[in-house]
Amino acid sequence: MSLPTSKTLGKKEMIRIDYLKFRIIPALFLLLFTSSFALSQIVDDKYDEFILKNKLLKPYCGYVTIGTGLNFNFLTLSPEKAFSLAYHFRVKNSHFQTGYHVSSDKFFMFRSYQMLSDIFFLYGHRKDSLKYNYGFYAGPTYGFGSTLAYVTDVDGKLTNWYKSFHHIGLYAEAEYTYKINYDFGLGLSVYTSLNEDYCVGGLKVHLYFSGAFRGNIE
Repeated sequence: MSLPTSKTLGKKEMIRIDYLKFRIIPALFLLLFTSSFALSQIVDDKYDEFILKNKLLKPYCGYVTIGTGLNFNFLTLSPEKAFSLAYHFRVKNSHFQTGYHVSSDKFFMFRSYQMLSDIFFLYGHRKDSLKYNYGFYAGPTYGFGSTLAYVTDVDGKLTNWYKSFHHIGLYAEAEYTYKINYDFGLGLSVYTSLNEDYCVGGLKVHLYFSGAFRGNIE
């Protein structure tokens, strides 16, 4: 038995098939939409406020980290000191980090021509719990500063020559925080900042300040 074709089908049958096609397609879109909405509702449940020891708290709230530590300059092959200030925030189910980072061969109260400054905007993944906060973020950074270009030797006297730079690079960071209180903690960050003239990576100790506290419950 052969399948019917447009030549064997009557006009009414063809109209009915087209009608069914136009009914099935919107139904599929409606099914996908309701499924996505239901899934987003399930995911969003983890952002609901809760009560802990008579305190109203909001999980996955925005937080600030202040960090300092040591890193290694992969181009000059020398250790450096680092400082960073970052704000982490959420837009629906997406997590972001923006902030400032500086690395130099000297402590920041002393002037040095060997220095990198970063202004970064990162996208990442975050896991928030009662006692811990984990996060991994990566994205573009605007790096600027100055670095050693070359060294001259004139009659036994060595002179360092530096050059300035401005580059778009890559910044990535993995964070682990132990919460002393739900909205305050202490943690470690492993990170790297890479651009054409300045590449560093290292370890920072950071303080964690969250806006999770919403008030006391009587």
